Amino acid sequence: MNRSHLLSATILALFGACAQAATDPVALSFERMFNHTPVSSAPAVPANFGTDPLIAAMVVPLRNGTPHTAPQVAKVDLTIGGFDRMLAHTPTTATPAVPANFGTDPLIAAMVEPLRQWRSGGSAVQFAHVGANH
Repeated sequence: MNRSHLLSATILALFGACAQAATDPVALSFERMFNHTPVSSAPAVPANFGTDPLIAAMVVPLRNGTPHTAPQVAKVDLTIGGFDRMLAHTPTTATPAVPANFGTDPLIAAMVEPLRQWRSGGSAVQFAHVGANH
């Protein structure tokens, strides 16, 4: 007797679940996804949301069938300028900013200043002597 009650309760629960799944928006969205049919309603957005720049850049051109336009590059780009100088082997003339109470950087004093002096007319012997002292 218990088996027949359990079986009938299971069948009723299954029919109830199927009827509920027919009106469940999540189940319907999975059905559309598996059938490859697009949704007919617009997604909900907050009232003061404005336009989403990612949607405007990527989704709207696809919906409208317009080709993607490349972003505009600034006329003066310091990063590109740095790579241009690096590839052209020209040193920068800018002096890096240092904190007010920093003093002399020992790494700059030991490595960069001797190279600057040597390049400005000092001898290689003088450069080797300065390097040996540090």
